Amino acid sequence: MEAYLARPIEGRFPFLMLDATSPKAGVNHRIVSGALMIAVGLGADGHKEVLGFGVYDSESNANWLDFAVGLKRRGLSGVRLVTSDAREGIPLAAAEAFPDAPWQRCQAHLARNVADACPKRLRAGLRQEPAEMFNCATIAQARARRDEKVSDYAALAPKAMECLDLGFDDAMTVMELPEGVRRVVRTTNILERLNREVGRRANVVGVFPSDGSVRRLAGSFPIEENDRWQQKGKLYYSPAVIEAEARVPRLVRITRRQAELRKAALENRDYEFTHRLGLDLATP
Repeated sequence: MEAYLARPIEGRFPFLMLDATSPKAGVNHRIVSGALMIAVGLGADGHKEVLGFGVYDSESNANWLDFAVGLKRRGLSGVRLVTSDAREGIPLAAAEAFPDAPWQRCQAHLARNVADACPKRLRAGLRQEPAEMFNCATIAQARARRDEKVSDYAALAPKAMECLDLGFDDAMTVMELPEGVRRVVRTTNILERLNREVGRRANVVGVFPSDGSVRRLAGSFPIEENDRWQQKGKLYYSPAVIEAEARVPRLVRITRRQAELRKAALENRDYEFTHRLGLDLATP
């Protein structure tokens, strides 16, 4: 286990996927939910590999950054895109560890977020409709479909449409990549399937006796699964990834724009917090 987690990461991995499960473990005579973070990379030749995993006490920004920096320290390089859900810690950590790689918000997660934010009677329909938008050939077509959805549902599901509107750009970063690559990296489905199996095995155990046992027992499955992946030798794309190299400057521009938006959002949040604090202190 230690040898696997410490091995050098060889080769170039243009696409990185990050996610975590929450196994329960006994810590200081208490049962707590931790975080088993897993990273899957898609190599320049199209193969997939479990690059690493780690057990942490939570999915804090600092822990995600420690995990991402650990991958980089072991040799992870050439990352052009990072795909994950919208948990705050992941895109922030990825942006710091891989400053030239833009973030791709998992489209499957965004579709679920939109459906969960709308009234129950509309969820079945809204869960399927974003697929039309995500499958568009161009970003202009996708924006037109988004505008149609927002117009159709604005009065019926305002919170859901706000979620869709705010998450749209981050979920469409893949439109800068060749079409043959988009379907593979626009979601974390590859990693989700792996996490489901890890979760199923963790449910059998119930509560792990310690963090170390989480790494040994739950972590053994990603290693076994990675061995199977290498034996099968399945490739998810071929020369299309080479074409993606020509689009690197455009991806870097998206990265910088995302960084500017995050900075503005953090500054606004700090201002709102300070403003609320000032009001609270001024209240008798």
